[in-house]
Amino acid sequence: MLDHGTPSGAALTSALTTFSKSKVTGRDQYVLLITDGGECCSCNTTDYDIGVAQQLWQAGIKTFVVGFGGDGDPTLLNNLACAGHTATNFATDCSCTSAGCVASSSVNSTTTPLYFKAGDGPTLQKALTSVTNQTCCDCNLPPN
Repeated sequence: MLDHGTPSGAALTSALTTFSKSKVTGRDQYVLLITDGGECCSCNTTDYDIGVAQQLWQAGIKTFVVGFGGDGDPTLLNNLACAGHTATNFATDCSCTSAGCVASSSVNSTTTPLYFKAGDGPTLQKALTSVTNQTCCDCNLPPN
């Protein structure tokens, strides 16, 4: 059986390997993960994805998460945004331990996305503009 998945965990691992080799003191590094919200349709690898996002953060690399489309796992996406330290309302909606951060149990993932949501081109452009404005020095792009 073929499982046409989205290897987000493998992509995050590749980013960790690549960025760790090119780290420059004083220069911020970011990962932008655009995903439908699941590693694959019939597997459970959410802990792996979150763990890699936490490893990225520990290496000084923030992970921005954009959920694209409507069929994603909002709990996973919220946890990834918290693990990457880019969740909206990070201070109040994420719960952190020495192992890393995840969405607080009080957050209803269905109604409170901590990640950027995009369902089409215009909303994707808005999400990317928001990420750009948070990462670019002296940038302030107008939302379209």
